[in-house]
Amino acid sequence: MNGIVQDEPSVSKWWSAKRPRVLYTPIPKLSEDRLSAQEEEETWLKRNLHFQSELMWLLSLEHHRFWSQILYSPHSLDGLVSFLQEALPYYVLPEFLSTPRLEEAYHKTAEQVFQAFIRLSIFDSKFYHYFPVQRQADEVYEHHVFTLPIVLDLCHLFGRENQKAISDLVETLFERQPRYLADILQVVTFFEEALRILTHSFCGATSILSVCGEPAPLSFGNDQTLLEDMTPEQCRDKLLYLLDTVSSGAVFLDIFNSGSSDFRSRHFHNRLAMFYNEAIPRIEKKVEGIGCNEDQLSQYVDLKHKLSLAKMEILRFFKAISLSYVHYILENRESMTEDELKSSVDDYLTMLTDCLSEQIFVRDFNSVYGIDNDLDTIAQISPDLDTIKYNYLMESILSSYSLPKKKDLGAPCFKSSSSRSVAKSLKNMKLDETPSTSSKSSLGTSSKPHGVELDSLVTEVKDILPDLGDGFVKRCLDHFNYQSEAVINALLEDNLPEALRSLDRSAIHIEDVSKEQDSDVPKRYNIFDNDEFDVMSRDHVDTSRVHKGKKRTVPKNAFDLLNDKSDVKGLRDMYQRFGTVDTAGSMYDDEYDDTYDDDLAIAEAGEVEKRRQFVVPRVLRSREEVESSEGSEDEDESTENTQPRDAFCQDPALLRAKRERQRSEQMTQRGGGSAKNGSRGSSTGRGGSSSSGGEKRFDVVGKPKGQGQEKQVLINREKKNTNKSSRANHNRRSGAQHKRNQGMIPS
Repeated sequence: MNGIVQDEPSVSKWWSAKRPRVLYTPIPKLSEDRLSAQEEEETWLKRNLHFQSELMWLLSLEHHRFWSQILYSPHSLDGLVSFLQEALPYYVLPEFLSTPRLEEAYHKTAEQVFQAFIRLSIFDSKFYHYFPVQRQADEVYEHHVFTLPIVLDLCHLFGRENQKAISDLVETLFERQPRYLADILQVVTFFEEALRILTHSFCGATSILSVCGEPAPLSFGNDQTLLEDMTPEQCRDKLLYLLDTVSSGAVFLDIFNSGSSDFRSRHFHNRLAMFYNEAIPRIEKKVEGIGCNEDQLSQYVDLKHKLSLAKMEILRFFKAISLSYVHYILENRESMTEDELKSSVDDYLTMLTDCLSEQIFVRDFNSVYGIDNDLDTIAQISPDLDTIKYNYLMESILSSYSLPKKKDLGAPCFKSSSSRSVAKSLKNMKLDETPSTSSKSSLGTSSKPHGVELDSLVTEVKDILPDLGDGFVKRCLDHFNYQSEAVINALLEDNLPEALRSLDRSAIHIEDVSKEQDSDVPKRYNIFDNDEFDVMSRDHVDTSRVHKGKKRTVPKNAFDLLNDKSDVKGLRDMYQRFGTVDTAGSMYDDEYDDTYDDDLAIAEAGEVEKRRQFVVPRVLRSREEVESSEGSEDEDESTENTQPRDAFCQDPALLRAKRERQRSEQMTQRGGGSAKNGSRGSSTGRGGSSSSGGEKRFDVVGKPKGQGQEKQVLINREKKNTNKSSRANHNRRSGAQHKRNQGMIPS
């Protein structure tokens, strides 16, 4: 500087730049007024753009300048921390990110903050010559670059979508700087204090946590309102505080499960179970009371959703603590002695036993995660498992399902139709699908099992107690809401109610007297009871199947019998499906040369004809098929002798030529006919004569249609048409009958 050489450390205050303090501005909740909402959105976008530019400048610095700016310019770190404090958790994002512009800008800012903290967690040895790793770890801890509250916020905001990156960050941080491990106890103290505050707000000063020897706090900040007097807005604030607390702890222990040992040493899992068992039913009662007011239905839906998420996060928090027992045993069982293994298993069983008195919590936790699965894993690890404790745990879990329904906790006014419509909108909530007390009281009981499902429940009970009758078991299942575990537990402990004690346990069938007395319809005995037309047992009857009056199944007279064409219509439909009905016009061609049809030998169908394949008759073929067959006449004449005997119908042209040759041979053999020009080589017959060239003089067929006809063919056709009446019916009837016999014409 100014020609003077000055030596400065690579990471020092000299390399830091003076920058203005830029903090993150939280997203405002846009107002309902469109113009005001646009102004608020534009204002926030401008401020956020300025904050993004500051982050981009910080990320673009070189390694030594980046760390100098972080360590010796506190404004840079303040900007990053301000985002963690004002960022939106996943359960309130849809309320604030109402436009695509806000959503895009927020996620871009969150990504830049995430990249900045990832860069702060990198301890790279290649910079060891001017910034050693150990010095970097000490600077991070002493300058509060990372604190456990910051770690909790990082886990809460980014731990679900970027679990691998956050897990590497936390593990590297605790590995490079072990002093963070001693601070976990302070985190446990923070969670205990938050839980005591929430217990006081939801349960009052006389709470269950006072049993632990710690008095409840006097206030929730400046708000001393109890749950019964809270407005929906105040109740929502308490639920959000509960969600922030338990979700942060649950994600932190999922990512860094080694920290669960400090929570176990302070018996924090017992506090969670007690809080869930006492506070959650009270909150549910408060929320259901809010749902009774039709003006607060939207707030009710929001509170119901937040409460379901809070319940899931509490159960997840407890699962993370209890799972650390199992992980510790699985990771160290090879190096553990038998006494150490047995001691660890006993600690796990004791932890579960301490929570069994909280039956609502045990029931919901077992429904979501299944305690029996963890117990089976422990039983496989430790063959010397204490069977007495194991059986006691399983029986206690089953007994939690025999609790009476918590109808007293539900608001009675919630049975209105408007509230039921809101309840339908909650069917996609994850926890409400589990068999908890709130789901039964608010959304109604599920339908009773019938048929095979009911028989399977009876079989489950009779597998344990085979001396019971089916009727008695069904009555017990109906009383215990069709929970087979609760029935078995009540029978084994001889804890049945008085109404079931007086019943015959071996009864196969027990009539439901109460239902028969309540029925206003007298008992009927008829062979048509409960059929498909019984209006007494069915709400809907198919009236289209009911016929009024007499049904005529027999024709009234012979005239009606002859006019009945139902069979013909059925055959017509069959031929239409096979495509054998001519819909274009008449199937009979009056110009067809039927001169020699009388002489055709019609043979009866023999065995060969019965086996022949189905061939569409020529008269029923399309025009293209007829033209293609006529084009191949020459080939057919060359292969006339090789034609199979079972051919369905021969080519009429080939048949006429064959009959002409046969007739000529017969006339020659009999010496019939008249010689012309003194020659017997050409013979004439009834239908016409042939010239020496082989050309037919009385040809009426001519060329195919569309190619033009010769003059002689037209003369022959006119002559035939003039003289055809010389023969009776001119062979039409016999030809048509022949075609009908062959199936060419439908009757």
